[in-house]
Amino acid sequence: MKNKLITYQGGGYDGCIWEWNFGIFDDDGEFHDIYSSGCDGCENEKEMIEFINDTHNIKHGNFSIWDMSKKEYGFTNILMGGIVVELVRRLNDDFWDYGMIPHEVTYECDGCKNDVGSFGGLSVNPVGCGGIVIMDDTKICEECYSLDRCFNCGEYESGLNETLNINGYCQNCYDDDGDMDVVVVQKIDEYDELEIDEEYKVWEYHRNSNDILTDITIVMGRWNDEYEKFPVELFNVDYGVINPHQMRLIS
Repeated sequence: MKNKLITYQGGGYDGCIWEWNFGIFDDDGEFHDIYSSGCDGCENEKEMIEFINDTHNIKHGNFSIWDMSKKEYGFTNILMGGIVVELVRRLNDDFWDYGMIPHEVTYECDGCKNDVGSFGGLSVNPVGCGGIVIMDDTKICEECYSLDRCFNCGEYESGLNETLNINGYCQNCYDDDGDMDVVVVQKIDEYDELEIDEEYKVWEYHRNSNDILTDITIVMGRWNDEYEKFPVELFNVDYGVINPHQMRLIS
């Protein structure tokens, strides 16, 4: 058996009766134990062959064999993101880099859908996966991570880069963004949601086809997690900002 990766149900841990284990037969047919645990973990070739020939394991689908020579990387769509990122890194660093498997191993970034390989990626979004274990569920590339990461605190926004303002600050850091415009309420709105002289951070300006500022979306809520659009005339916005093509008439 050559260039075959085996993903199988090895031993478990507190609260879980099994977990994913991995072994590989390289280009010369030599077996390597990538990760094994518990009573079903296979530390050598003999144990691995016995496992995949066991009628119980065959019947219950307790393992899968992936042909590295044919770039069968379907396991990257089955395993959790944290496992995929680490396994792909190990396969490339320990085997492909040394010519022990024929091709670089890649996975598809859950964000941009581009392939990620030997240059690495990251896993994010930790979730409980049984028993005492918490593991990242999402696999991404470094570019997607940087796009969805707060410029100020560095926290990853779980693919929700629309929550980052134009300067790259997340909702928790809006108050620290000194370049985010601030407007002051000067008129009561229709539903009394605003208070006179109250300050609000500006999320977005809305202009019509003539480049006239008509509305402003402001950040609201205790946690800066609400956005609402109001007519520009409710705020102390300079006329030159509202209509940059016309000077205010002085009477």
